[in-house]
Amino acid sequence: MPSEHPAFSAGEFIILADKNTLEELENKCSKVFLLCDVLATHIASHAGQRFFIKKVSMFHMGIPLYELEGIPHHWVEESILDLSLHYSEHEIYSRASDHYHAKANVKSGRGLVQILDTKNQICCSLIKDHAAQTANSINEVAQIRSKMNFETRYGFDGEYSIPEQS
Repeated sequence: MPSEHPAFSAGEFIILADKNTLEELENKCSKVFLLCDVLATHIASHAGQRFFIKKVSMFHMGIPLYELEGIPHHWVEESILDLSLHYSEHEIYSRASDHYHAKANVKSGRGLVQILDTKNQICCSLIKDHAAQTANSINEVAQIRSKMNFETRYGFDGEYSIPEQS
């Protein structure tokens, strides 16, 4: 994710990525100066396991780092998956990017960021110092979060059809 915009919050349950993804990530992160000193090692051995996020912090250049309960060190966002994307076929658990997108009213600097649904109706409006960067970050979060968790992350209620009762 772009700087200082974590996709996940403390207090959430997550699942770690598959073994291949974690092995590639560990190799990539081991080459990043200083980052290798704070990240968990042998991360592939935890592939697919469920954990609780106990703390979120920021590393140099605004990289979100996650502390997981019951496992030492820090984890980068690319190693974490939204647990609710694996629940069921109901739309609440579908990818947020299928339902929402963010746009900014400026190319740089302070401005309005709006989260819009597929009908371009405004669901949420935010005033941000780096509006265009924030809109891009929100769109990246929408790629990895479920509809339900995306709405919770940005503080708005989604629209859901109520099943007919027989």
